[in-house]
Amino acid sequence: MFTKLARIGMGLAAMVLAGTTFALAETSATPASTTVAQATPAPKATPNPFSYRGYVRAYDFTRQNAYNGVNGNGKVNQSSFNAALSLHADYKLGSGFDVGGSYLYANPLGSCTTAVSHLTSPCGNNKPPQTNPDDTLPGYELSTLYEAYLQYSSPTFFIKGGNLVTPGTQVWTPSSDSRLKPVAFQGVEATYALNKTWSLEAADYWQWECRSCSAFDKQTLLTDNPAFPYPGAGGLASYYYNPARAGIDNNGVFLARVGYAGTKNVPLTANASFYSFSNIASAFWLDAKMPLKGKLKPFAALQFGSEGNTGSN
Repeated sequence: MFTKLARIGMGLAAMVLAGTTFALAETSATPASTTVAQATPAPKATPNPFSYRGYVRAYDFTRQNAYNGVNGNGKVNQSSFNAALSLHADYKLGSGFDVGGSYLYANPLGSCTTAVSHLTSPCGNNKPPQTNPDDTLPGYELSTLYEAYLQYSSPTFFIKGGNLVTPGTQVWTPSSDSRLKPVAFQGVEATYALNKTWSLEAADYWQWECRSCSAFDKQTLLTDNPAFPYPGAGGLASYYYNPARAGIDNNGVFLARVGYAGTKNVPLTANASFYSFSNIASAFWLDAKMPLKGKLKPFAALQFGSEGNTGSN
């Protein structure tokens, strides 16, 4: 009986197994698709229209003067320290327009912070040990928005107006950035590219701000005394002294330039510039440069200038 039941159970089991499919452990996995999935390209970021930069400068400056000093008291050296922070910002308005500006603050970190304080002791006036502040640094406080401009640029045309630091193409109205801040001009400047070889530039500056000044005025290095407002203390002769302004005003400078960028076969570069300094002088300036063949990269260059008095000089 047991044998018969066992046979019946085995038969049922065989019927069940016959209707069932088992996947073997060694069965290969489903082949991977040959199509490689591509990541969706990330959208290009919109350029930030706002940009900024800045600098910190600190100078400890001493000038040794070999002359008899004040009232024949011997040599008078000049020593100055000053520290400055300058911040620049620019914002692209779109369609080629930008607006921007630069602010500078400088402080000598002492009690002699004004130009007037340098006229008397203990800040100046041949103070012991004969180290008057050197105000070409200057040795007094500065606070100025020396750049504040609106500009437009395209592949062929550029124009900029306001408080400006001039481009490097202008030989006799340079930025002169040699101490704490650059020289700045108030006016308008423009350039136009006639083609890849020829370009035109023009500018009219009616005020300027010297490298030791915190304000724009209608004077020049020849006619301005920004640090010492009294007769005979600088470039201005005492018999030209104007008590109201301590200087002589003029209408600034106009310039025009024609530039030549050369060609592949003739890589000559040249600029012909005309400057009109109101009531002082008119000047013509030519510079040219021709690179020559050689491992040392030699070149031949020419500079020529011609100047004449104009107006009331």
